[in-house]
Amino acid sequence: MIMNLARAAYRLDEWLQEKFGRPYNLFLGIGLVLGIIHQVQSVPKDLASPSGLVGTVLIGAMDVALLINQGGQFFQHVERRRAMPRRERRRDKAS
Repeated sequence: MIMNLARAAYRLDEWLQEKFGRPYNLFLGIGLVLGIIHQVQSVPKDLASPSGLVGTVLIGAMDVALLINQGGQFFQHVERRRAMPRRERRRDKAS
């Protein structure tokens, strides 16, 4: 079941990437940066309890990892596009 969900998520991500491209990556990146900013702003409140701080740090670390992953995926997308012959890119844009 988990593999089916992962496969479906991969296909959806690929479709969104093909359909929206850079705006999709920009949307995800901005969302992650805003999430990280929100986490940093809530640190003073979370210092009151050790468990709250641990949770905030873990979620912040996960958000940073996701942002790094998003940057890597964007790089792969750009490199794939560069590797395509110009004629294929035009055909890809037209469809």
